[in-house]
Amino acid sequence: SCLGLDASQLAGVPHKELFVQCLDNLVKTLNNKATPSSRFVPLEQDKRFWIVSPLVEAFDDACLMAPGGNTSHQAAAAIAALYFGSENIVPVLYQKLTQFL
Repeated sequence: SCLGLDASQLAGVPHKELFVQCLDNLVKTLNNKATPSSRFVPLEQDKRFWIVSPLVEAFDDACLMAPGGNTSHQAAAAIAALYFGSENIVPVLYQKLTQFL
C-alpha cells in the first residue's frame, strides 16, 4: 500500500479524506523514524494558505470571467486548470512524499 493506504478501499472516498489519511500515515511513519528533535511539526494554517495562495490566484486569474467575457472560455479555462492540478501537480507531490517513507 502506498503511503499507508489500501488501494482496494479507496473507491468513493473523497480526496480530502484521502489526503487526511495519507498525511496521518506519513506523520506516523516519519515520527517513528525521527529523533525527538526531528519530529514532524505541522504547518500553521496561515503558512498553508501562504503556500497555496499563488495557485489559488492563478486559478482565479484563469477562470474568473471578466465582465462581458465568454462563459465557454471560462469553463474551458476551469477544466484546463483542474487537469493541470490533478494530472501534473498531484502525482509529483505524492511521489515526493513517498520518498520520506
